[in-house]
Amino acid sequence: MAINLKSKMIRDFISKMRSYDGDIDNWPRVKREIAEEVSKESRKILVDRYIRYINSLYNNIQTAFRNLDYDVKHVIISNKSRLTIMRSGGTGEVIYEIGLSLHPILGIPYVPSSSIKGSYRNALYELLTEMVGENSSTAITKLIFGEKLRKEEKRILMSIFQKNESLEQYFDGHLSWIEFFDAYPYTYGANNYLIIPDVMTPHYKGDVKTEFDVSPTPLIHLVIPEGIKFRVVFAYNKKYLSKIFDQLFRDNKYAKKIDLEEILLDTLKVAGFLGIGGRTSLGYSSFEVVQDES
Repeated sequence: MAINLKSKMIRDFISKMRSYDGDIDNWPRVKREIAEEVSKESRKILVDRYIRYINSLYNNIQTAFRNLDYDVKHVIISNKSRLTIMRSGGTGEVIYEIGLSLHPILGIPYVPSSSIKGSYRNALYELLTEMVGENSSTAITKLIFGEKLRKEEKRILMSIFQKNESLEQYFDGHLSWIEFFDAYPYTYGANNYLIIPDVMTPHYKGDVKTEFDVSPTPLIHLVIPEGIKFRVVFAYNKKYLSKIFDQLFRDNKYAKKIDLEEILLDTLKVAGFLGIGGRTSLGYSSFEVVQDES
């Protein structure tokens, strides 16, 4: 039977605190022991039963969105560096002060759809800004993701799309034309682990006025090791996205060579490069696209 790491972490925490009679002096030792044990157990997760369940889940999602006339794309990504995600509010935050995204039911590490969508949205905005400028990029990005537009943003879009009524009807909000789903691992990372301990050392806590007041405090926490392959599944409305990009490239001599799926995939590559998760400025949470399975 597959192991639920979330449940194990909670059980170990309660058990160890009882064994140490709640002595706060043993707190660092408790955190280290739990991290080591959970990491070892993470090597036993990817059983056939789990893989079948995830595949079934993706199939159901795919069917639902195709019934809405959305196309569905499957892409394999791999984290090039250690992944830390849902640091605030994630599993283990009570124990380690820094959380990690473990699925609430399956108890496995995963990349939440909201994190992927947020990074993708930022990457698309950056790419559009280079093409059409900041104001137009903001309006187009909001239209693509179904957000309600301000009066000035509506005016900008009407000038770009020349009062295209099929787009204008969506200016007050709609179902996003790009939707992402939770990304689950289907391979192990370095040394066949899905979770490993990591340490960060905050230097500036509290009322620190000079370097002489700094008191580094190592904080052990859990991260996802590099090299794990995740399946990213997203649905997109080809009809309306094609209208948008066809219009944007209408004066470009290379327009006929531009493919919507290529644009969407390139945007995901940029999102992975910028980072999906936390501590991206320190090199964590970067991804690369390794395979397009569509």
